[in-house]
Amino acid sequence: MNPDTLARLEKLGVQDVRLEMLSGRLGLPGSPNRSEVEDWIRSKDAAESAASSAKRAAREEETLSIARKASFRADRANRIAWIAASIAILSIIKDIVIVIFKK
Repeated sequence: MNPDTLARLEKLGVQDVRLEMLSGRLGLPGSPNRSEVEDWIRSKDAAESAASSAKRAAREEETLSIARKASFRADRANRIAWIAASIAILSIIKDIVIVIFKK
């Protein structure tokens, strides 16, 4: 593709290039120029798709990281709750023993 055409396509952007192509200003279907424009659009679409996939993967990794942290904190909270319940039970048993042996 000639550098001037490439610069024009880059300046227009994919959306406007599609419109120009539909109007026939960038070559008729089957013409060499039209094929080059279609190849350019496909390459831009592929790059956008790759970037989108990378962003999605990063979001999924962040979501997984947050879920792991939440799971760790929930496990920790459960352990603390069990310890507190055990202390309360021991305190009740102590009070019962005191009442029984006071008589």
